[in-house]
Amino acid sequence: MDAESIIHDFGLEPLPHEGGWFRRIYTDDEQIPAGVKGPACGLSSIIYYLITAEGYSAMHRLIRSTETFHWHAGDPMVQLILHPDGSGEKLTLGNDYSRGHVPMSIVPRGSWQGARLSDDTNYHGYAFMSVVVTPEFLWEDFALGDADELIEQYPEFKDDIARLTR
Repeated sequence: MDAESIIHDFGLEPLPHEGGWFRRIYTDDEQIPAGVKGPACGLSSIIYYLITAEGYSAMHRLIRSTETFHWHAGDPMVQLILHPDGSGEKLTLGNDYSRGHVPMSIVPRGSWQGARLSDDTNYHGYAFMSVVVTPEFLWEDFALGDADELIEQYPEFKDDIARLTR
C-alpha cells in the first residue's frame, strides 16, 4: 500500500495549517456545555491522519484538548512534545518495539507537538494513524507554533523545532 492509495481509500483531505492528510470519522454526540473554557463541543472526536515524506505535522497545540495518536501502518514517525513546564520529549511511533518504538502517544492539553517521518526508516513514504481528541477538536482551540518563540522557550530542541515549523 502507498500513500496515494490510503488517501484515496480512506477519503483523506489536506489538513489546513498543520499539514498532512485527514478525515474526521467520529464526533461524540454527547456534548460538553459552553462555559469558561470554550464553546459547547462533543466529548471526543477521532480522525484518520497520514503524513508523508514530503510533509510533516507542524508544531501546534490544543489549548483545552488532549490528543492521543495511535500508529497503524507505514514508517516510524518521530513526534516532539513540548510541555508547558519547559520540559520536552521525543517519541518514535511505530512497530519496532525492540528499537524503542511505541504504538501510541498522548499529548496533554496545552503542550506543543509536531511530527515527521523518522530519518532512520523510510520504506513506505508515509505514516498512517488515528488521533483521538478529547474534548472534540475545534479550530478555536488550535494554535500554530512560531519557530522563534518556541526556540526561545525550548532551546534544547531548536533543531527539531526548526524542522517542524512553517
